[in-house]
Order: sequence, then C-alpha cells, then structure tokens
Amino acid sequence: YGYVRAVAADPSNPDRVFAMGYQGGSFILYCTEDNGATWSSVTPSGYSGMPYDLVVDPADGQHLAAGTSSGLFHSTDGGSSWTELGGTYGTVYQLYDSPALGGLVLSTNAGVWIWESWTGTPVHYGEDPGVSAIQCVTDTQDQMLFAGTSGGAVWRSYFGTGFEDARDLALEPCGIAVSPNPVVSGSLSISFSLPGTGNATVEVFDLSGRMVSRIHN
Repeated sequence: YGYVRAVAADPSNPDRVFAMGYQGGSFILYCTEDNGATWSSVTPSGYSGMPYDLVVDPADGQHLAAGTSSGLFHSTDGGSSWTELGGTYGTVYQLYDSPALGGLVLSTNAGVWIWESWTGTPVHYGEDPGVSAIQCVTDTQDQMLFAGTSGGAVWRSYFGTGFEDARDLALEPCGIAVSPNPVVSGSLSISFSLPGTGNATVEVFDLSGRMVSRIHN
C-alpha cells in the first residue's frame, strides 16, 4: 500500500476502514468493507497536502474529514472527492471527535479549533497558546480539554457547564453563591468569600472557552 499516513475506522460499521497514503507520486485512499480481507482504492480529487489524520463522521460513514499540511478537508462521498474548509489554522495535525464539545476538535498550527456538528466553518477555541497544538483529548468526565503542544508543554481548558462543577476546580476552599441558578433570563447575583486576604477576579466564559466578560477584578 505504499506509505500509509492515516487510518480511520467507521464507528457505524466496524468492517469499514479507510487508509490514506502516498504511493507512486500520488495520494491514494484505500477502503475495506470486510475488515481488511479486500481493499479498493481511489485517487482523491480536490485534496492536497501531506495527510496527518483521518476521521469518519459517527453519523455518516460516507463523511470523512482529513487533517493535512494544507489544512482541513472533508468528503461526503466516501473519499472520492474532497472540499477544503477555509481557516487560518495552517497544518492540521490531529482530528478528535468529541460529543461533549459537539463536534470535531482540530489540533493545528494556530491553536485549537472546533468544527461544530461537522458542519459550517470551524471556530477558534479559547486562547491561542502561541505554539502548535499537536494532540487534544478530553478527560473522562468531559469537563477538561487537554492540548499537547510543540515545545509549549500541556494546556488545559475547562468547558464543563454549571456553577457546581466550576467551584470544584478551586485550589482553595471558598464560598460561592449564584442566584438564580440556573439563570433563564434577566440578571444574576454572584457572591463569594475567600479563605484569606487577597485579590480576586470574576470572569464569564462561553461554552467554547472564550472569555466574554470580566465583571470583577
């Protein structure tokens, strides 16, 4: 099969596996429908760049996403034709499907991006660590996203929802009260007490990890 760069199994069909490789000067996509006994191949059109990762949409076995040195590409016909999804992320090193984050997590040259529901345009997630994000994974409770980087250590971002979960992450015991909780409309009141004298900052983040307001500093 030449030089195989990425392999992806179809979550909806364990007998279907895709393998993207480089052979004879061209990128070729192989597919098996019988768990590897036989393989078919296509030369994908509209595709470019060295492949780094390949993922099959859990909801559609014909929908594939590929992270390459040229960006993010996807195919809706099982890999025969591909379309590039625009973005300023450069190389896409890893693709990680996260139901907790509602889509595909992209580890890229320009930080972490989310392709929500495998549709539309990927959006930038949280802060850019300033170094390439090589691999991402969530914790077992689906509250933290960890990003391994190129030369910049490991970064984490809290994306759990609810006041109770956020309070559990405090390094020191403190009293926090939010009223009403949950907030349906209108305004809310936040009060807190610290275990000792010191400065405090209260910030509000949206579900993608972006800070939307700093209400106390």
